[in-house]
Amino acid sequence: MREAGECLRGLQSLDLLRPKLPDLLPGPAIGDLQGWLRQINGEMPESLEAALRTHAEDSGYSKLAVKARIVAVRALYALTREKTAFSAEPAKIPWHALIEEALTDHPGKLSPYRRELQRLASQYGQRWSTGWRSIQAKIVEAGVLRSDNPRRSADDGRNRNCARAMAT
Repeated sequence: MREAGECLRGLQSLDLLRPKLPDLLPGPAIGDLQGWLRQINGEMPESLEAALRTHAEDSGYSKLAVKARIVAVRALYALTREKTAFSAEPAKIPWHALIEEALTDHPGKLSPYRRELQRLASQYGQRWSTGWRSIQAKIVEAGVLRSDNPRRSADDGRNRNCARAMAT
């Protein structure tokens, strides 16, 4: 894989030479190849990662918890046979079905990520009203991290966070 990175950097450096050697290097610029490299390696799309990161941050996750979530979804993505489900927006991805399929096919590999993935599936399965979204935004704005809420529950702490936000 190291060779692939060096090769990509070499190809990208040709873009710097194009203006100086137009006769030797005709054609379109190569540009950034990171997206292509991610696709070749079977890595999760950047747009999905960005959406998951934003969702976790908006939910009050710490930086470490955001990273844990991304790592868990990357593992799920890598272990899922049919990747087309991941092209939908996160709220429409059939998380529960994908998790069950991956757990059936690769129980040992997905086991360390199971709880985080199930939490993610549960969160996307919930329908938040505008009022709940507003309260959650105030909680995050107040700097209350999800991990700082000692009374979290299966409902992801919405009721308990509400009381904390009202006090601020």
